[in-house]
Amino acid sequence: MKFLIFLAVAPVFIFLSCNQHGDARQIPQDSAIAAQLLDLQTYKPLNVIAKYDGPDVALLKKDSTQKYKLEALLYYDENNVGEILSKFMDADFPKANYSREEFEFNWLDDDLKKEIESGDPKYTGSPDIFLGTNGKAKIWFVGRKVLVKLEN
Repeated sequence: MKFLIFLAVAPVFIFLSCNQHGDARQIPQDSAIAAQLLDLQTYKPLNVIAKYDGPDVALLKKDSTQKYKLEALLYYDENNVGEILSKFMDADFPKANYSREEFEFNWLDDDLKKEIESGDPKYTGSPDIFLGTNGKAKIWFVGRKVLVKLEN
């Protein structure tokens, strides 16, 4: 009898556990890879969320022609943001021609996307001068958050 009840109830639980909402975003889990590709020690972020698409990072050290893409969101405290901005002032605020759309990563939540969209329309991002990529990474400041895009 218990077995028959189990057979009747089990499909309902399976259906409920598999039911996913179409607009749910998965939070990327590649922060360890970001720490290998970016210098996160000099200005240590409070949190890192990153998405990596490419070969094993160990291959990148052997073959610099490997294609990859890293998207990252770095959360900083006020003190580190101040130090980073001072570094940018010392470097005469290096500018770039990056569009805000380049930083609207599909895994970002809607609130952060709105925050990016509502920013200064004249802002065009900056090349990295503090993450150890020698300007290869593109960065976008949003308050105490920094969006990073690094591609090869």
